[in-house]
Amino acid sequence: MKTPPNPGDRRLVYRTELSLDSDTAVSREIVEAISDAADCDPVELPPFQHVVDVDALNALFSAETLDRTGRRLCFTFEYANYDVSVFGDGTIEVYR
Repeated sequence: MKTPPNPGDRRLVYRTELSLDSDTAVSREIVEAISDAADCDPVELPPFQHVVDVDALNALFSAETLDRTGRRLCFTFEYANYDVSVFGDGTIEVYR
């Protein structure tokens, strides 16, 4: 199992894989993963763009960037009382 930086005493509550080759924005897939973890509709969550620069996140996990970095990438942030880690191989892990 991958471990995000400093998960503290939080526990893994949800894990999924991004569809890196799809036309769906990475940011949208992340919000959907968090809503699955929270067992709620995505519109019930706070506005994602208030926490993360959505355009930068989508660019960071674009096929071009991932090919250039060799998929050695981990982006961790807090959103809606969850710690979220997104890895270059497409794994999303949600901690609570």
